[in-house]
Amino acid sequence: MPPLPQLLRDKRFWAFVLVALVIALVVYLLFRLAAAPTAPPHPTQPHSPPPPEHPHVRPPDVGEGSDSIFQRLPPWLAYGGLQALIFAAVVVWWRGRRRGAVVGEPRPVQVAAGELLAGQAALYRRSKDRDHVAATLRAATLRRIRRRVNVPADAAPEQVSAVIGARTGIDPGRVAATFYGPVADDPALEHVAAQLDWIESEIG
Repeated sequence: MPPLPQLLRDKRFWAFVLVALVIALVVYLLFRLAAAPTAPPHPTQPHSPPPPEHPHVRPPDVGEGSDSIFQRLPPWLAYGGLQALIFAAVVVWWRGRRRGAVVGEPRPVQVAAGELLAGQAALYRRSKDRDHVAATLRAATLRRIRRRVNVPADAAPEQVSAVIGARTGIDPGRVAATFYGPVADDPALEHVAAQLDWIESEIG
């Protein structure tokens, strides 16, 4: 028996053949997977039944019902709803009687308005916040006389002084000092309060 050729006895040749077969198999599988699937056959349409012999026959007329939805309710539901309504009305009447009108409770101490005013004045005097006290007195006076002199709430100090001066005949500079001037000490605060009372009495 003659010996095999040198090429067939070489292991590298058979390894190359095996690798080529594997690559060819992989390429074949990839082509098979990438190919579009075949569409299923279209279903056949079933034959429609033949038309009826009397196509123009109207459906039977059952008429309209004469009973209401409340007549179809079971008796126990109607009686239960009526009892629940009566119970709710009784509860509302009972709670309304318990609430009653607002009753003022007796106060432990009754303080006269003059004493409250004197106490508030003492607190202001002790704090020595003359600017705050003067601003409170001025704002209260302007609030009372604004409608009488027809001055808007956002009017400028010059406009307020001019209108009040024209109404009362007082120098507008004196009016401006009374309503917008600084308050240096307690006598100045007392003077401002007296001037505010005088201006308000002049306006009437």
